[in-house]
Amino acid sequence: MFDHTIVCSVCIPTWNRDHSLKSTLESIVSEKSFADGRVEIVISDNNSSDETSRLALSYQEKYPGRVNCFRQERSIDPHLNFQFALEHGRGRFLKLTTDHMQYDRGALDNLVDALEQHGDDYAFFIPVRERKNAASTRIDSVEYLIREISYKLTAINYFCIERSAYYSLGDPFRAWENNFPHVDMLLRLLDSGRPGCIVDHAGQSGLQVKFAADRNNARIFGVNYLNLLNAEFDKGKLSSKTLVREKRLLLFSYIIPMHFDFFHQYNSYSRPLPFFRYMKNYRNCWFFYGAILWIGVYWFGSNVIPLHQWLGGLKRRLKQH
Repeated sequence: MFDHTIVCSVCIPTWNRDHSLKSTLESIVSEKSFADGRVEIVISDNNSSDETSRLALSYQEKYPGRVNCFRQERSIDPHLNFQFALEHGRGRFLKLTTDHMQYDRGALDNLVDALEQHGDDYAFFIPVRERKNAASTRIDSVEYLIREISYKLTAINYFCIERSAYYSLGDPFRAWENNFPHVDMLLRLLDSGRPGCIVDHAGQSGLQVKFAADRNNARIFGVNYLNLLNAEFDKGKLSSKTLVREKRLLLFSYIIPMHFDFFHQYNSYSRPLPFFRYMKNYRNCWFFYGAILWIGVYWFGSNVIPLHQWLGGLKRRLKQH
């Protein structure tokens, strides 16, 4: 049910994150935009087995009408839980937020102000912390979106869509099985001539959480994400130069570090999952073969010679002095 007084529904799909969800919620309820009723919180608990559900209910009781929590009777695919959360938002804009992410002081207020100021002009907003320009920036093409935001747009914390634009898509989550239904939505809106907006300084920070043991980043990004971009390239919406640049950034900045997890920071599994079988999109890229050498050097430095342990020890000794 739409409520015109609510500017933004912050939709939080969650599962077994009671240790971080509280910090996420506190960072929202402490904002002025929440206190004055322009923001609501929607929590969709994917049948957690810890204290997540009880924690969510406590916030609903404390902030009746402004925090609404739901619990799945049985666990569903996480992306369908994203959809459930979004479709229970009552605001003009629907924003996804992870259960381990906190808003910097004033960041959510800044985003809501931007939504109120530019809401009639744009179908979606991407709050980006890293950009230094104070002004909001129009996104009117897939080419510009990929060039400016790159693979970071795959993070659900960057997803904020205008309500009518969301429902105009007919089947918004048609691509839920490829891990990036939210990216598919943005590409479809741009293809249809509906522009978006980059909102600067919408700061978010969060807890580092480890990926599930069955999450294969080589498949998810090297196949699923790049196939979305290849489809845009085939339609003439994305240039060869931008596509190759994106593949290079993705490979070196995300796929290799996250998939191989040289210093055991990101993954729950102890051995890397299959990699080369999912690299078909890179077979004709010269830099992929240099990447293989890079993988070998990093593996040697993290396993044969535990360089990360030596550097960590050196850092601790320097701090003591």
